[in-house]
Amino acid sequence: MHFRQTMGKRAKNRFRIHVPELVEQLSQAMRENRQVELDTYYSAVTGQSVVRRLEPLQFTENYQYLLAYEPKDRLVVNVKIDRIHAVRILPESCTQKPEVVKGVDVFHIAANEERHTVSLLLNSLAYRLLLEEYPETESCMSESGDARFPFRFQAVVYNFLPVGRFCLGLPGAVVVETPESLRAYLHRKVKDFTW
Repeated sequence: MHFRQTMGKRAKNRFRIHVPELVEQLSQAMRENRQVELDTYYSAVTGQSVVRRLEPLQFTENYQYLLAYEPKDRLVVNVKIDRIHAVRILPESCTQKPEVVKGVDVFHIAANEERHTVSLLLNSLAYRLLLEEYPETESCMSESGDARFPFRFQAVVYNFLPVGRFCLGLPGAVVVETPESLRAYLHRKVKDFTW
């Protein structure tokens, strides 16, 4: 047991040890209004390491994420800093200003075209885990009056991915009240699962 815990901590620390250096490089690029290339960024969505060209705009409050404009997709994206292997500052100037960020939801997702008002019922375990993982969700919580699911989470989200992962990770602990499109998203994801 101790060996596994130590290995897990070492793996996390190996990625996080470079975070201050990455933050400094990204800050420099922002000060100089320059584009960056992220070398071998690990995408949790695709499960692959990719090279990404971005225009850094701002950090989230805790420096866990970078909000950046991705010219290839013409979207504002959030990038988890401890998944970045290396940053290269490019000579090209940024085309977008920080004002292009129209909002960030409680899951650190930047506003683009997608927007959903979500309402979930949570049991005590789901409530605690959501608050631990995303402390910003506290302002979105209320009591539901339901004995099995005593808490309600209501918020606007800009993408189903984080809230969907949360729901799928706690089957039976979360009930989707609205929207129906989130329920359909979860059903599609479950159909794609293999164990």
